[in-house]
Amino acid sequence: MMQLTIESNQESDKIFPPNFMLSAVNPSKDTNTQQVTVYIQYKMPAAQTEEKHASHEGQPGTTLYRWSNKNQMFPSGKGAEARGSPALAVHNGELWCLWLDKNDGLLYHATSDNQSWGPKTAFVGNYWTGLVPDNPTAGPALADCNGVLHAAYSVDGSLVHYRYDDIAKKWGKRSLFARSSATPSLQAFDGRLFCAFQGDGNSLNWTTWDPEDGWMRPMSANEKTWGSPALYLLLDRLCLLFAENNDDRHTTNTTFNTSTKSWSRTFGSPSQKTAYGVSATGFNKNIALMAFQSHDDKDKGLVLVDTFNNGAWQHNESIGSSSSDTPAIAILNNVITVVYNAHTDARDLLWSQATLTDYTPDFWMTALAKIKPNLRITDITIPGTHDTCAISAVPWVATQNMTVIAQLNAGIRYFDLRCRLVDGLLMMYHGPYALDMYFEHVMDDIYSWLRSHPAEGLIIQLSNDVRDEPDFASFSLAATTLIAYGLNKDLWNTGTTVPFLAGIKGKIQLIRRYRADEANQQIGINATSWSEHFDSPRFTIPTQDGNLVIQDQFRFSGAPNEIIPQKFGIVTTLMDQARTDESHLNLYINYTSMTHTLPFRSGPVAPWQLAIGYWDTWSEFTPGVNRHLGHKLAADGSAHYGVIVMDYPELPYDLIDYLITSNF
Repeated sequence: MMQLTIESNQESDKIFPPNFMLSAVNPSKDTNTQQVTVYIQYKMPAAQTEEKHASHEGQPGTTLYRWSNKNQMFPSGKGAEARGSPALAVHNGELWCLWLDKNDGLLYHATSDNQSWGPKTAFVGNYWTGLVPDNPTAGPALADCNGVLHAAYSVDGSLVHYRYDDIAKKWGKRSLFARSSATPSLQAFDGRLFCAFQGDGNSLNWTTWDPEDGWMRPMSANEKTWGSPALYLLLDRLCLLFAENNDDRHTTNTTFNTSTKSWSRTFGSPSQKTAYGVSATGFNKNIALMAFQSHDDKDKGLVLVDTFNNGAWQHNESIGSSSSDTPAIAILNNVITVVYNAHTDARDLLWSQATLTDYTPDFWMTALAKIKPNLRITDITIPGTHDTCAISAVPWVATQNMTVIAQLNAGIRYFDLRCRLVDGLLMMYHGPYALDMYFEHVMDDIYSWLRSHPAEGLIIQLSNDVRDEPDFASFSLAATTLIAYGLNKDLWNTGTTVPFLAGIKGKIQLIRRYRADEANQQIGINATSWSEHFDSPRFTIPTQDGNLVIQDQFRFSGAPNEIIPQKFGIVTTLMDQARTDESHLNLYINYTSMTHTLPFRSGPVAPWQLAIGYWDTWSEFTPGVNRHLGHKLAADGSAHYGVIVMDYPELPYDLIDYLITSNF
């Protein structure tokens, strides 16, 4: 008889909820030590909250998620009261909410890291000659398109479009584009921003925007809708949910045909009765969620969530609260958030959350170590960022939108930090451009995060961004002082070999690209020969017990529709080598980033255009490297690809998740 003991600690409690169910798979026994190894499969239990309702409309009563109790977005007395439906979107690693205030009739927005909401901020756009707030007549819509946050809402029967400037932190570039008095829906697809809305006679209409041509003339989807529709992505297609314009108000799904520019009812609809409109969001290409209000007489207004998975909609789960208007739904870092106004006269803005997967990306290494404890870091896939700190208003300098903390929470575990020595301090740089932050301050954020995630492990590749630096000794001394002798030296792993995953639990493995001649400064894995292979499609750096196998070719010239596939072909080659390498000795580091060395037609092509996608002057869209990478990961499934180092890894929205789930 075999006895199985499960130890619980702070980290495991964040992965395994109370009363989780375990089953042993393929137990094996070492005949010499009598030690038994058991691989564990676990299943999340049905949610057990006091506000949970059973499923509706005759569907099975099991639940998929553990929903939090309803929470006020601003519980400190500075509450928000919403008229109409709120809007949610994920942008730069944060959750954004935009709503119409019930009292003053103005728009406000706030951001969240999944833990709490930031300050309530007035939405003021550039209205021709001055900063004049609009007075919307219905709830707004939000969406991220190619790294830019967009908002749309109705004013005096016309839809108004704004774009958000992340550097200036303000909304601008106001434009009118369609006639509607209802809440619209926005969604990015194939480089364009799509908008669906209810028109005259409850007609379901749509239009698109791109940065070259702006908005096109609105067209009919040849359907009628009762209330606000919902655009979302599923199975690599653009989908549109709406409530049929009849007494039953069944939710119906249509998909967009890119060839005919038309909509058709091509696959399963939720067919749920909704009180008014719907909202929806996609996740990881194969999963989508829909939020709406029940239309049943016994619980009208109850907020319900349907999930599309395994080719069908799984009806019909309550979050345990009711709303006055259509709820909004979004997913940030595998956490579902539903925001809605209370079904009371006050209409307080509330939010509820549930975890979509068995782990969240801020604890993915913790989860992986629980089920595969003896892995080396050579045996896994690790998401990383190129020029991690390069957030800039200068297009050819910027390589990231997310802060370091947002990257950590999203699952990034490899950080490419590049510095120069300025007045005795290590300052962050991208090439010749200063990034207005210091290495020490960046590390303070990382230290704080790592101490609250003590079973996660990080890799930092630190380099001197001055090639052939004459005063390399001062740079090395400054780096060694901060890393090996600083207050947080206990968090660093300065060993010279590629460790096991357990070896960097709660640690930072240093990969040193800068020169250090003094023996006591030669810390971390020595990668100083990297500069000898500058801009190379493949090179190897020996370590004490294996190799770093690196692809870092980044300079390309030519048309984007030629060089983007060329770069991704190089990326694919090393990914395939990594997945078939069973030696467990080689750490593959594969850069997907690239630069365009010559101006092309209307000007130089920025890193974000190469990563996300490029619009040319003829309104032709070329998908970026990240889009190609996402398709490959979706097709290949689980494998170890090594470290994948990216620009703008949050775009497309499911790219980091695909990299992480390839480990499970």
